Amino acid sequence: NTLMKPMDCFLLSTSADSYKMSLHEKSIKIGSVDTPRQAFGSGTTWYVGDANNTGEHVVNRALVDMLKKAMNAGFTFLDLAETYGNERDVGIALQEYFDETDVKREDILITSKVNLGMDDIENSLKLVLERMKLDYVDFFLIHQPWTVKDFPATWKVMEGLVDQGLVKQIGVSNFRVQDFEKFLDGARIKPVCNQIEFHPYYQQPENIQYCKDHGIALQSFGALVPLYSAPEGPLTPLLEKLEAKYKQNRAQILHNWVLCNGFATSITTTTKVPRILEALKTLDFKLSDEDVQEINKVGASFFHRRFWGQYWKDDAEKK
Repeated sequence: NTLMKPMDCFLLSTSADSYKMSLHEKSIKIGSVDTPRQAFGSGTTWYVGDANNTGEHVVNRALVDMLKKAMNAGFTFLDLAETYGNERDVGIALQEYFDETDVKREDILITSKVNLGMDDIENSLKLVLERMKLDYVDFFLIHQPWTVKDFPATWKVMEGLVDQGLVKQIGVSNFRVQDFEKFLDGARIKPVCNQIEFHPYYQQPENIQYCKDHGIALQSFGALVPLYSAPEGPLTPLLEKLEAKYKQNRAQILHNWVLCNGFATSITTTTKVPRILEALKTLDFKLSDEDVQEINKVGASFFHRRFWGQYWKDDAEKK
């Protein structure tokens, strides 16, 4: 198996030393935007499906309140998608939060992703904005490559959204090297980020190296898969040891590990308020290079892909 070296897979600054310092910064540049190192997502446990985007809307008060608590606690980056089916609830949370605080729209970064609306991406985005009562989103991503019929033509449409001022920056999610190779050379505006599943049991070294080589920032989802989706994996003894060493819980250790491996942002979500506060402490410490490498090594001995595996059945062979 190919192992990543800590802070070598995608250095976000000109040297390893400067990157070590930047881990403690709350934000980092993705394209032209100062982007928080952590984002709060409305998927996974909050997912309700795209059917909820139309028709009568019954407010999910639990999600609205949790988003407001996350923002009040310090999250300023929200990760959304049309397929999650809860953008109207997000819009309510944002409007209430803006009304109740001095925070303005430009103080909160928002990502959305297109999936079901690939046949008319511009209209899909306008519906996203309508559902959330916003004028623009900061990042707009193609959610999955298997929904794309013509990569160059689709990317030109995405570029046009930037020209119209409907989005600040464009990117992709779940893309691999072979997907980038279908359009990147001819892109007028390069994708600023690739949001991918990343955890010790699914490290994607070839994909990460490609993004590094082409200046594409990496955002991670699924950091806690080893805890909740693959508890039988071999990491448990090591995580227990690191919990004792750093006086941090294993969720904080895994999110820190993501950032130590050069990711710009680690995305999390929860239904429990105490975990919001725990997540925000991820930047309060830094794993040593040796501990990062040990997690890489132990994780690479066990393969587990949590999301979208039905589309990439060859991943298990590559590990």
